[in-house]
Amino acid sequence: MSDEQQNTGLPEPDPKTVEALAGDVLDLSGEDFSGHVLKDTGFPKANFRFCTFRQTVLENLDLSNALLHGADFTGATLKNVQLEGASLKGAVFVNARLSNVNLNRTDLRSVTFEGATFQNVSREEAQTRGTLFPRGVTDSPVSSPVAEDQPSEADLLLLKEEEPSGDL
Repeated sequence: MSDEQQNTGLPEPDPKTVEALAGDVLDLSGEDFSGHVLKDTGFPKANFRFCTFRQTVLENLDLSNALLHGADFTGATLKNVQLEGASLKGAVFVNARLSNVNLNRTDLRSVTFEGATFQNVSREEAQTRGTLFPRGVTDSPVSSPVAEDQPSEADLLLLKEEEPSGDL
């Protein structure tokens, strides 16, 4: 393994990856980056469809306009990550930690953020239909965590539905 690969935490590239580097768009679809540290680089417009990033640290990355359909970020840490214009349809961010992440103009349809934490995450003009946000994060353009003792809008809606109607 070269010193450069050791510093980035990337696995040894397979022939498919090397071939993809020669093309216009980097195609890493289906690769498993679990447990690695990916930092201080950029993969704009890259194809990461159905990649696994479980327990991965992604820091100071440019993934703008990347394809990340069905990617699994379970338990991952994303810090200072540029995802503007990316397509994350069906991605999973269960128990992920997002800090200083730009999700503006992204496709977040059917994304799961269950148990995730948000700090300074922007989502202006993001498509969020069918998206499951963590407790305390509303579907507003810009989100930050809400204190645990404050009910979320979803909690308030559930409470309202559970109120007795007075009909017997």
